[in-house]
Amino acid sequence: MTIPIAMIIGVYMFRIKRRCSFGSIAGVIMVCAAVFIGPYVAESNIAGWFTFNKNQLSLFCPIYGFGPPSVWLFLAPRITSALL
Repeated sequence: MTIPIAMIIGVYMFRIKRRCSFGSIAGVIMVCAAVFIGPYVAESNIAGWFTFNKNQLSLFCPIYGFGPPSVWLFLAPRITSALL
């Protein structure tokens, strides 16, 4: 969940509002919520959505690594904080 949370906070801070304090607080709260909710998701019916085999991971990792949107989404909070 840390990757989607980082992307959401990155878009929020870069495109919507340039408030680092709110983005940081929201990111910490979202990560803590994901940690606490994680065991319940692992025992639920949707656990299969988040479980990948070796072949799926070997396909998803390069797509994610070479995908152009992932770079600016992760750098957006850093760029925004540098501009403030």
